[in-house]
Amino acid sequence: MATKLALIEERLRKLEAEVHELKTATGNEKSLPWYRQAAGQFKDDPVFDEIVRLGKEIRDAERTPDPVVRKRAVRRKGT
Repeated sequence: MATKLALIEERLRKLEAEVHELKTATGNEKSLPWYRQAAGQFKDDPVFDEIVRLGKEIRDAERTPDPVVRKRAVRRKGT
């Protein structure tokens, strides 16, 4: 039983060392979240601006312009 415990402790020490090595290899252990790192990445990029414009155009085209139709659709969902 003591040897099993010793083996588990040794494996745990190795795993902790590997985790520490991985964290230090990637830089700061408490780095910014991915969305913070990506923020501003496409600033002043004309291609990205076009993507955003086209996405808005598609969303606007899919919206129902008539508020009466929109109200009926909401009522049907609730029933």
